[in-house]
Amino acid sequence: MTPAQSILSVSLEPARPGSAAQTHLLAIAQGLTSHGYRVSTVWRQEDAALAGVPGFALSLLRQVRHADLVYLRWHALDALTPTLSRLARRPLVTEVNGLPDDLLSNRPGLSRLGPLIRAVNRYALGQGTLLLCASAGVAARVREVTGADIPIVVVRSGAHPPSAGPEQAASSVPHRERPYVLYFGDLSTRQGLRHLLHARMSDDWPVGVDLVVAGDGPLRPLVQQHAVRGELDYLGRVAAAPLSGWIRGATATLSLQDPDLARNAVMGVPLKVVESLMLGTPVIASALSDVPDVVAGQPAGLLVDPRAEAEVCRAVRQSLLVTREVRTQIAERARHDLSWERAVEQTVAAIRSLPERQARSRTLR
Repeated sequence: MTPAQSILSVSLEPARPGSAAQTHLLAIAQGLTSHGYRVSTVWRQEDAALAGVPGFALSLLRQVRHADLVYLRWHALDALTPTLSRLARRPLVTEVNGLPDDLLSNRPGLSRLGPLIRAVNRYALGQGTLLLCASAGVAARVREVTGADIPIVVVRSGAHPPSAGPEQAASSVPHRERPYVLYFGDLSTRQGLRHLLHARMSDDWPVGVDLVVAGDGPLRPLVQQHAVRGELDYLGRVAAAPLSGWIRGATATLSLQDPDLARNAVMGVPLKVVESLMLGTPVIASALSDVPDVVAGQPAGLLVDPRAEAEVCRAVRQSLLVTREVRTQIAERARHDLSWERAVEQTVAAIRSLPERQARSRTLR
């Protein structure tokens, strides 16, 4: 498929302002537009269970026949988009950022509908002309589910480079007398927060290094208990701009996904890893999924088993030795390798590789 053709971007997942879904959808849509494609969108906005679905379906029905290609952000319950794309004989590129069983894992109350939901997943994914998966692990799982010989390309999500590097943004870094490492994001077991707290309380934790935690989630009461005892500093939820300052000021950030949860082994690179590296901050991370490819290739890459307290503490100690010059190298390499621009280039290359007999060549007048 060549530029000057039309692409319909579709998402049943709500594209709420500031959400990861909206960020991803906008980055890809804007990138495709910059490469000469005409992009129209059918993105559901409402977050309530059925809110916006009728309007979504009607808009999709009206627009799909006018597109040369449909670009779908996969949703576990969206069988309509693959069906209409097939009826209209439009190539369907499906972007898969999660596992087919995620909906059932996140909502146990739907377990009785498990066979039906899995059948919908198998059907919907099987209709794709091309599948773009967020990690090699997701790609392998999708291949198992579909059992079909559909081309699959791994395209990792990107991030927007910050407007200023670690040196230019020194004024945004909070002033603290002692060095600190930063955990930010979801306060949950699956993110390895319990492992981090155990490491913090161990005798191996470096003397004089603070632990700062930002975010919210199920383990907030536990974090608050540690904060009351003076064992860490808890910031609560922090807006994006000041959070960037906290990331820049940290000797390292921590992304310690729990290896005991199978999903973590296949889900690719967490966004907070990418964001930290782009700001020039070393990341202490679990050696899971695609993370080693990203972190180990960076200067001062620190990979650990989060269940081993001594390993985590040793990595915290090593982060104190990273120089400003190395942090600049980290930021430069991450902005080159992990940006949305790279993800867009891979997406465009994949779309252009579609067989001509499948890609309907109809230039807009």
